[in-house]
Amino acid sequence: MVVPRSWTQVSALPTVLAGDDLVTGGGGERLSHEEAVRALKFLTPVERFFCGKFVLRQLSQVRSVPRELSKYGVEGTVRLCSGRAINLYVALVGIVAVAFAVGGLGVVALPLFSLMALLLILVLLRAASATRAGRRWRSAR
Repeated sequence: MVVPRSWTQVSALPTVLAGDDLVTGGGGERLSHEEAVRALKFLTPVERFFCGKFVLRQLSQVRSVPRELSKYGVEGTVRLCSGRAINLYVALVGIVAVAFAVGGLGVVALPLFSLMALLLILVLLRAASATRAGRRWRSAR
């Protein structure tokens, strides 16, 4: 079986791992742990460090992942999972910022609210890149 070398050549195949190529079909299957770890290559090194474990957990446990795989492909699904993982950090930074603001330390809270806004922008960019990856994946099928 010939495995495509790029995502633009991907067709509806069952999940296959060969060399550096990771291809999924979308028949409702999940990625194995090894495939999920290799799929992290779509994330930046910083995202892999901060969100890698959260992404792997989502790929193995979230019920919507098989549907997302069929809709967005592996790259888009990993990017969606990364956006959801970043949301966790947004919530944590928000809680700390509110605590500082309520405590009267607005000087500390303002930079934290700014960081929270930047993280939210990153989540939106991640969702947009997942949509683009899904569009490319569907057009190549």
